[in-house]
Amino acid sequence: MASIFIEQLEVETVIGVPDEERRNAQVVVLDIEMALPDERALASDAIGDTIDYAKVVSLVQHELHTQRFRLLERLADHLCDCLTERYRSPAVRIKIAKTGVVAGARRVGVVVERRDR
Repeated sequence: MASIFIEQLEVETVIGVPDEERRNAQVVVLDIEMALPDERALASDAIGDTIDYAKVVSLVQHELHTQRFRLLERLADHLCDCLTERYRSPAVRIKIAKTGVVAGARRVGVVVERRDR
């Protein structure tokens, strides 16, 4: 199985449970891996036969700017749904982290993985 990945994508969004976290947008850091629906791009060398990184980034940025969630878990699940539906990816893995919200920890976050069964 072939996949694409995007690492350390930083996007501002409003997220959090406490009101003080929701007052201002904060940066979340995302790692995304998506399995290609097939392996045509391996032979064709054509952008139309793969998942375009720039379009994935644009979709993720749009969702984080327009949707509001309290939990990273719900946000990651929502993004998995969006990416699976849009790109027919048989497997999507999203890691989302916040920085500076827990004393002593550089980052805290979640990993959500969705696979066809």
